Amino acid sequence: MNFYKSTPIEKWSSTNIVEYYRKENLQQTLPKILDSVKKDLIKVTSADSDFDVERRKKAQNIVDTWKRWSAPVKEGSKTKYELNQIFQRLEKLMAKQEINATKNSASQVDIIQKKFVDNSRKRTWKIEMIQLRRKKKTKSVKLVLSHPSMKLKI
Repeated sequence: MNFYKSTPIEKWSSTNIVEYYRKENLQQTLPKILDSVKKDLIKVTSADSDFDVERRKKAQNIVDTWKRWSAPVKEGSKTKYELNQIFQRLEKLMAKQEINATKNSASQVDIIQKKFVDNSRKRTWKIEMIQLRRKKKTKSVKLVLSHPSMKLKI
């Protein structure tokens, strides 16, 4: 009720009143806040209240046009809810994407490791003894160790 006494009539918008009530009652939800606003406005409109005529008329006008007057606050709340839902869906998709990326990289590491193990098993050293003839007719032996990745000549 302090809001209606201290605030000028021009600032009696649905958003301003709801903000004030939220500060006063932190744990209340929007429907509960709107209910208490409407009850307080009805109290302001009563002839027994100690409010001036202008404030009573403004309060009566708000009560008469309640659906239209409270629509911006409800719409803003609905938009926030929808944005929150979209944000939650995006978070879920990002988490799934991270999981898939982790699975893919793990499977690629497995494939690379398997290829490395398979290649290391296939690697066999080939030993060739090549006889060389020189001009002096002496025989010398050339030893060649070959591997798919390198050759070693002795």
